[in-house]
Amino acid sequence: MKTNKFKIIALSLVCSSTLLLSCNSDDNGSTQATLDFSGTYEQQDQMARPAINTVFIASGAPKDAFNAAIPSAMGASYQGIFQSRLLALNPAYTTNALGQTAAQLTGLLATDVLNVKKTGVTTFLMELTS
Repeated sequence: MKTNKFKIIALSLVCSSTLLLSCNSDDNGSTQATLDFSGTYEQQDQMARPAINTVFIASGAPKDAFNAAIPSAMGASYQGIFQSRLLALNPAYTTNALGQTAAQLTGLLATDVLNVKKTGVTTFLMELTS
């Protein structure tokens, strides 16, 4: 019986102390956080297709440079590197299930962005756009 009284008293103390500690006299709403966007910012990473960097940029290579690359320049800068790596991992590669050659597939993967259709349904298959 004493154990139950002890539990009730302890629970009451915890609840009341939580209530008292959560009260604040500064709750008038005038202290809102302000955001400061001044300064220079640098892209550190992007995650369009996870693991593309891990698979196609060889260890010891500049993975950070790929992550910080501008998407419009990624294809030209990294397609050849990706194709070499793809063929090193699978020398017998000819086409994938979508009929893409090594150059077509790595061209899509090297531009590490997610594509969205403006009309219709967006799919996550890597479709040739040209």
